[in-house]
Amino acid sequence: RGGTSRSDASRRCAPDVSRTDVDFFLTKVANNDIQRRLSQSDDAASAQSDDGVGRARAKKGRRTVVGADCVLGPHSVVGAGSILGAGSVLGAFAFFAPGAVAGARIRLGPSACVGPESNLGADVVMHAHAAVKHCDVGDGAVLHQHASAGDDGFGFFVDENEATRVKCVKKKPQTLRVNVGARCEIGAGSRVDRGSWRDTVLGSNTKLDNLVHVGHNARIGANVLLCGGVAIGGSAEVGDFVAMGGKSAARDHVSICAGARIAAKAGVTRDILKPGDYAGFPAVPAARWRRDVARRNTTE
Repeated sequence: RGGTSRSDASRRCAPDVSRTDVDFFLTKVANNDIQRRLSQSDDAASAQSDDGVGRARAKKGRRTVVGADCVLGPHSVVGAGSILGAGSVLGAFAFFAPGAVAGARIRLGPSACVGPESNLGADVVMHAHAAVKHCDVGDGAVLHQHASAGDDGFGFFVDENEATRVKCVKKKPQTLRVNVGARCEIGAGSRVDRGSWRDTVLGSNTKLDNLVHVGHNARIGANVLLCGGVAIGGSAEVGDFVAMGGKSAARDHVSICAGARIAAKAGVTRDILKPGDYAGFPAVPAARWRRDVARRNTTE
């Protein structure tokens, strides 16, 4: 009586819990504890490097840097030699790879992964289980759940052994990067493959719906809209302000000019050189496609 109540004491001992705009709770870790953990990871990485076990995970001699007011969720990992901008938030089990770099105020949802050779601009949001690697991501970009950028492209060839005449499928090296422009949005379950002979590029303010696939070496312009289920073949080029309807596709190495609009389920098999509406398979000007459909219906 006259002392501190149990509820008051519990409130004082309870961790400071913050709610962020990506809808998950985090426990704010004291700065000295963060620095202690990062120092240990730096020391471990240095020891591995000295033993010849570590593999160029960060620039030599660079220490891990975590900006002011960062929040690290339970079991989140910040790798050695990485740079995490001020005010960033990592959800539970989020992973920030050794040597990765991020600007201020990024948000990683639970189990989101920033992989090796990744550079994130300011205000990037990666929702739960989103992943990037070998990737440059511009300011304000958003990756929804299970979206990924920087995985290997689908590049294979059939090789024949001259001596035995035995054929086998072998993989072509996929060693380049993905460049995601500022304010891009990549929908849930969508994939952007890394390049093999040139970087794969998404222009600024381009929006990908759910389950969109962009093949390796593709170049997507600025302000492009790709609806659900769209597939862009490897090395294809899509101009600015192109819109592609659901489940439409462009084959590899074709070019679609700026301002073209592709109807749902259309298939682009050759270059489109003039802006306008296109439909059908293979894709042709929409007016011609409608006439063809009307003619077939009349004859039937």
